[in-house]
Amino acid sequence: VCEAMSSSLAVVACASLAGFTRQVTDTGLEVMWTTLATLRSSMADEFSQLCIEMVGAARSREGGTQLFEVFASADGQVQMFERFDSSAAALEHLSFFDRDFAHRWDSCVEACAPLRVCGAADEAL
Repeated sequence: VCEAMSSSLAVVACASLAGFTRQVTDTGLEVMWTTLATLRSSMADEFSQLCIEMVGAARSREGGTQLFEVFASADGQVQMFERFDSSAAALEHLSFFDRDFAHRWDSCVEACAPLRVCGAADEAL
């Protein structure tokens, strides 16, 4: 994974599976999160395609998504970074994810760390 899970920093080769960045604003309302996941064996190709579709959907229909990047290492470790204009935009993103992608995500991933949320997240998030 791009970020070590211990107190020491490890540099691991990661490939960008998919991503985009819009103009990043700084209004004080932004929300950012990251998560770590482990792919099921033999699901790398399926997961890569899923990431391309998720990023494409976020780019085309989620104006409040500022950043969406997915990285993977050769051993199946994944790290995702996402940034939103506001909690409302993050909730909209989660709604689309639950409806359109969660079932495929669950079939590709065997373990997923909880989201680490930063910024001005409201209680609904």
